[in-house]
Amino acid sequence: MRTVEWDTTNRQVLMIDQRLLPGEYRVVSLENYHQVVVAIQEMVVRGAPAIGASAAFGMALAAQASQALNVEGMRKELSAEDKESNVFDPDNEAAQYLQTMADFHGTEGKASSTEKLTGNESVAEVLKIAMQAEKNSIAFYVGIKDLLVTKSGQQK
Repeated sequence: MRTVEWDTTNRQVLMIDQRLLPGEYRVVSLENYHQVVVAIQEMVVRGAPAIGASAAFGMALAAQASQALNVEGMRKELSAEDKESNVFDPDNEAAQYLQTMADFHGTEGKASSTEKLTGNESVAEVLKIAMQAEKNSIAFYVGIKDLLVTKSGQQK
């Protein structure tokens, strides 16, 4: 299993609880975007690529539960609490970090994925852009692994 993946049968997100590794292997099932937010906040999932994929899957869960036809419509459905993007991050550092990671990993010489967004995209369009960004990130990390020393960081 991948760190984070979409369960097509049950239409939910599955992720390895990385807080328990290496002593225990447990897969958690997330049925709504609120659970995905909590999983990211509590570091069930770690690392920019996995967090990015989790966020994209969270959007898929939100879209699945929504009656809206586009992202702007989904924003209108959010509760006041959900609209508070700075509840746990008043300086918006997490978004800045993720934006920096997205801009520099796997997208060298290309426009940022977020530059393509206008807010009027359909859910399918947003998911397509998110999946392409994740593919680029995976390609970046697969490409760079050959440059790393085999035992790098393992002695810590």
